[in-house]
Amino acid sequence: MNIEQQTIIKEASLKLFKKIGFAKTSIADIAAESNITKALFYKNYHSKEDIFSAIIDDHFTIFIDKNKNDLFSNSVSFKQKIESISSEIFNIIIYTKDLTLGFLDNIDIYIIKNISNILDNFIPKAIVVIKNIL
Repeated sequence: MNIEQQTIIKEASLKLFKKIGFAKTSIADIAAESNITKALFYKNYHSKEDIFSAIIDDHFTIFIDKNKNDLFSNSVSFKQKIESISSEIFNIIIYTKDLTLGFLDNIDIYIIKNISNILDNFIPKAIVVIKNIL
């Protein structure tokens, strides 16, 4: 997998998701917007859902990187650590809300029905962080 290609694909996907909605955006649309072939798309991602999950994962990874000193510090209380993680989960929901406005404008029930599957990659990372804090 090529990180640069993945970034281009994610940016193109977000642009299209906001413009025409998740449900109406096809892999062919994303490939065209990214200036790549569908085969190259599939070399980097399995589906549109993978891209959405990757966006959430990127956001959480940035949070962990920016806050790892506090999260793993003995001078920060467990309560403060949990509050920080909870706050970030809320921020991710707010962030994806902005992304999903286009989805919801198109009444994209897929996202609503499958949000737990989309977040499956996110929750285990949060659990690992919490276990490391303990």
